[in-house]
Amino acid sequence: MKFNITLLFIYLIFLQQNPLKGFNPPASYSKTTTVKTGLARCKQIRHKEPTTLRHLNAAQCNLTGITLISADLRGANFYQANLSIANLSGRYNKRTNLTQANLEQARLINAELRWADLRWSNLKNTSLRWTDMHGANLFGADLKGADLFGANLSWAKMVDVVFEDTDLFGANMYRASLMGADLSRADLYKVRLRLAKYNNATKFPPGFNPRDHEMVLVEK
Repeated sequence: MKFNITLLFIYLIFLQQNPLKGFNPPASYSKTTTVKTGLARCKQIRHKEPTTLRHLNAAQCNLTGITLISADLRGANFYQANLSIANLSGRYNKRTNLTQANLEQARLINAELRWADLRWSNLKNTSLRWTDMHGANLFGADLKGADLFGANLSWAKMVDVVFEDTDLFGANMYRASLMGADLSRADLYKVRLRLAKYNNATKFPPGFNPRDHEMVLVEK
């Protein structure tokens, strides 16, 4: 008994002089664990119910070809996610983060993208027919070959956007920001441009007069 008490006393003194520290795994271990965790998180998204995707974290996930029809994606984060060839038609994704997302050839027909963040996103050959993009931020987005037939782009921010082979028939650009945008190769027939903002850097098709469409020149 005396021997055990003596050992305990020595051990306590040792702890005071050499306090135990938490386990610090090597950097490679932490990085590998983070990657595996991210892959598992992205994989689980394909099996989730559409009604449970609000505030979803899908940043940098590869979701090519995924179908999320009528899903509630308010507040969802798709930063740098790969959503190419995905079917997202009719989904409700107000204020969704799609910054730098790859949406090439995706279907977003009649989708709701009001106030969505689409800066620097890839929307090449994307079907956005009748999509509600009111107030969306499309700064630097690639819209080459996109189908925006009848889309609502009112109040949308489309600064420096290049519209090449983009179908804008019947699109609503009321009060949209088009400073620096290149519309020189776009068909603006039947496009509503009243009070849309442009500057001296904005390019229009030959013979197009923005004043005839009640557009607003921003000189600064």
